[in-house]
Amino acid sequence: MNDGAFTGTRSARMQGVLFGVIAFIAVGLRVGDINAADDTTLMVGFEEFGAIRIGMTDKQAMRAYGPGLKVRPINQELESNECYVLHDPARLPYTEIWVWDHRIVGFMVGERRAKTFSGIGIGDEIAKVQSVYGDRIKIEPSHYDGMRAPDIWLRSSDGRNALRFQTENGKVRAILAGTVDAVSRVEGACL
Repeated sequence: MNDGAFTGTRSARMQGVLFGVIAFIAVGLRVGDINAADDTTLMVGFEEFGAIRIGMTDKQAMRAYGPGLKVRPINQELESNECYVLHDPARLPYTEIWVWDHRIVGFMVGERRAKTFSGIGIGDEIAKVQSVYGDRIKIEPSHYDGMRAPDIWLRSSDGRNALRFQTENGKVRAILAGTVDAVSRVEGACL
């Protein structure tokens, strides 16, 4: 009888250990899946979007982001082997990472959870952008909609990088960040 009780206790312990290991693996996989796209890492700056930095190679960006980041199928009219987009359609469906000559040059961020380091995000009113950045911004007509949907520019102190807030109906609809050359493009990365 003692042997049976010992075996039963041992079996229960083994099941508990096995359950714990499985739970640990499951939680670990889930955390790994969202680390690159959780709210705390979706900060947009002149030179970064989360863990991805301007100047990184495409391979470095993929490692920094984690699983899910991939090359968007190339549109032959707009992209080439020298200019293309990385994206994660599952976790960040409205965001692009722009690559020129295998280096990160900018970002187009449309993810509502993303914010600038000053707290501006998608859906914020133009008045809030003006209030936060004051006279450091420049408001310009957008390429297609003029002053009905102006672009709001904020340049880095050295002038090499910029944030460009695209607006629609008086609110921020996208944040473009990166080199001035990349952020100035009308149609994103390659045009």
